[in-house]
Amino acid sequence: MSIRRKLMLVLLATALLPLAAGSWYAVDRSRGYAEAQLIQNLTFAAEQTEGQVIYFFETQKARAADWSSDGHIREEAEAIAILLADPAQLPAAQERADRLATYVRENKMVLEADIESVEIIGLDGNYVVSTEGMPIGSAVAPTVLQETFLLEKAATVGYGKAFVSPIIADLTHGHDERVVHFRANVPLYPASNEKPIAILSLHVETVELSDLLSGEFQMRLGASSGGGGLGETLDVYLVSDRQVLLTPSRLAEGLTLRQRVNTEPIRACFGEKREVSGRYANYLGQEVFGASMCERDASWMLLVEIGVAEAMSPFDRVSWFLAAFTLVSAAAIILVSFFVSGRYARRIGENKRVIEEIGTGNFAARSRAAGRDEIGAVARGIDAMAEKLHDKFAQASKLSAIVESGLESILVTGTDGTIQYVNAAWERMTGWKREEVVGKAMPGILKSGTKSAADYGELWATLKEGKSLRTAFVNKRKDGSTYDAESVIFPVALLGEETIYVNVSLDVTDRKTEQEAAWKSAARYQTLFEMLMNGFAYCRMIYGADGKAVDFEYVNVNKAFETQTGLKDVEGKKVSEVVPGILESDPALIERYGRVASTGTPEKFEIFVKALGQWFDISVYRPEKGYFVAVFDVVTERKKAEARIKELDALKNKFITIVSHQFRTPLNAIRWNIEALLAEQLGALKPEQKEFLRVTYDANTDVINRIHDLLTAMDIEEDRVMIQREEVSVETIWNGVIADWKKRCALKQLACAYAPPKTAIPAVIGDGEKIREVFEKLVDNAVTYTPEKGKLEASLEMVDHCVRFVMKDTGVGIPVIEQPRVFTRFFRASNASSMKADSSGLGLYISKHFVELHSGKIGFESVEGKGSTFWFELPVKS
Repeated sequence: MSIRRKLMLVLLATALLPLAAGSWYAVDRSRGYAEAQLIQNLTFAAEQTEGQVIYFFETQKARAADWSSDGHIREEAEAIAILLADPAQLPAAQERADRLATYVRENKMVLEADIESVEIIGLDGNYVVSTEGMPIGSAVAPTVLQETFLLEKAATVGYGKAFVSPIIADLTHGHDERVVHFRANVPLYPASNEKPIAILSLHVETVELSDLLSGEFQMRLGASSGGGGLGETLDVYLVSDRQVLLTPSRLAEGLTLRQRVNTEPIRACFGEKREVSGRYANYLGQEVFGASMCERDASWMLLVEIGVAEAMSPFDRVSWFLAAFTLVSAAAIILVSFFVSGRYARRIGENKRVIEEIGTGNFAARSRAAGRDEIGAVARGIDAMAEKLHDKFAQASKLSAIVESGLESILVTGTDGTIQYVNAAWERMTGWKREEVVGKAMPGILKSGTKSAADYGELWATLKEGKSLRTAFVNKRKDGSTYDAESVIFPVALLGEETIYVNVSLDVTDRKTEQEAAWKSAARYQTLFEMLMNGFAYCRMIYGADGKAVDFEYVNVNKAFETQTGLKDVEGKKVSEVVPGILESDPALIERYGRVASTGTPEKFEIFVKALGQWFDISVYRPEKGYFVAVFDVVTERKKAEARIKELDALKNKFITIVSHQFRTPLNAIRWNIEALLAEQLGALKPEQKEFLRVTYDANTDVINRIHDLLTAMDIEEDRVMIQREEVSVETIWNGVIADWKKRCALKQLACAYAPPKTAIPAVIGDGEKIREVFEKLVDNAVTYTPEKGKLEASLEMVDHCVRFVMKDTGVGIPVIEQPRVFTRFFRASNASSMKADSSGLGLYISKHFVELHSGKIGFESVEGKGSTFWFELPVKS
């Protein structure tokens, strides 16, 4: 018998047993791998489904928050709540509630099929509005308030913060038992947003959620099959924290909210806040593979399961077949093994060793199975193959290193779209890792929606014809962002008639953005240039031999240049040609232009150009060295007006100063005389005489104070106010004002309260008289503009190395639109005359200036009709 026949018999006999054992081992390993892959797929499916469930709940919360911002709903709910406070207004409240319910049904619920009803519940637990006709003012059952509306939580979460209640069964609306419900609740705030007045509650069906889990929703959207198409025992359902089935299960029809579920994932989630994936018994006691998703703060969890028997049935059939095959092969192997000689085992093993070494990448391995027979020939062939593989792989390694280190991204796919290779540049460009995509068919992985199906169809048709193409894409990264790419795609035919497609791309986003910005900038500049109302001149500076600017040439001007200067056809001409004599009459203008053109530092100035007899307001810039751009307006008329206004203002101030000083002396004399009369130094007075003199005295004092404020305001304008720098106690100054403040509050029946500082107040370096005047003006405003029986609160405290004084009142407040002018000269709010017919409007103006002279700050908050809070801060001595 020849060596070939002997070797064939030995290989036949020795291959059967390893084949059977290897097959059995492969099936067992494959089974384990399949189980792990199946559990991984179930976990992935659970994560995806969990995202859809969370999105479903977040959608309902967003809808509730959106409805709560509806101004009509907020205003009507507030009005109804006010009416309900008065039992006599119940019919009016019911009428408005019915109208609001109709508004909600016709304008909100008609667009949302899954909203069963809408209720507005007052903070007292009574119905305010109900689209189901619940009597308004009637109380909601306490258990319903606690479990469904979550009243206490809704009152504290804040404006626009919605939340959902636990999923429950609601039999009051006569639904099928398999449909469960929950509520999306959100607090309703009035227009002032101070505190909630009620709770807006959306009664939501979970039919869509159940359909989403069962796959019916996907089929309605056009999918060929839903969740049921994946297996007869595949089950996706939700379980509540009370261990009750929340959504329909394929294994238990009609048991929603009836079936108790106490399996290992349920206990792990609600007991340990831990997710489970693997093999366990389901709620019917059946062995399943499953994965759970456990929401940390939710009252539900998600389970995705499939029966073990169904999932592993292909491996069970293969196992039986291998058992039979192994028994039959064993007998044959025993008979043949006696005829196999050990003479060839060593040399064959040597060749096998070398082949394995080559398989691990060791191309330097060589066989020692020398000989002139077939085994020796195989050894020589193995050595030759190793040598060629060494050369091939060295060349391939160089090519791979070039491809991996390149800046261009490379994507290789099969003709069916399966990704076979990506390089590092592709990973950086797209955000995907190669282990996430290689071996998978992901046709839409980079699609951003900018190319149509027809475009992609034409692309694939070109490649299938064996042609290369160059194209541009707007691709989508893993994180959802997009980038511009220029790609070259070409087919490559490999051995064995296999064809691959190679896509070489370059990210050109930055380049394209820069191009678009340049185009837009040029277009904007041209439009601006043509439409600009200012005069515009682009000029080239001309320098003398000593480097000084001596002239300039007009390169480009706009229409406004001609309109404002009266100069025409100036482009390409020097200014000395266009305006003769300007170099001699206006050298300062030429000097400024030359400085900007040389240094590049922009300048803005006003100048009188003698050669043109006009005033100009000019801004000068340098677009490039040796050139400048002048943008200007003719301001001759304004300059004339300013001079006239300055002259009139000086006359006005002089007049006011003279009159004020002339008035002050006789007014002070009148005050002293009235004080003497009131003190009865010239004889006793009757009560009515004394009251008449008191009124006269107050009016005299008010006029003197107004003259003082007017003169102070003029000193502020002309920067003549000086302050004494000395160490003063703000608390002591305020204590000197308190007595008069409390006296005035008592006369007007105002409640006044003072909160003294909790810690000692350090001294301030400043002018005690001016600080006292600020106190008095804030006190005077608070008392004057607060109606009788109102309330005033004052406080002193330390805030960040500053002493802070606060005066809060319940007065008429200041309209929002007028608040930016509060500290301006002569300002009075439009509603101030209701409390005091006449006033100078200088008190807050002077206070602000005095506070800022002390490096302090002053401010306020005010709500019209509710009152104001004024404050100022002064830095303490360091």
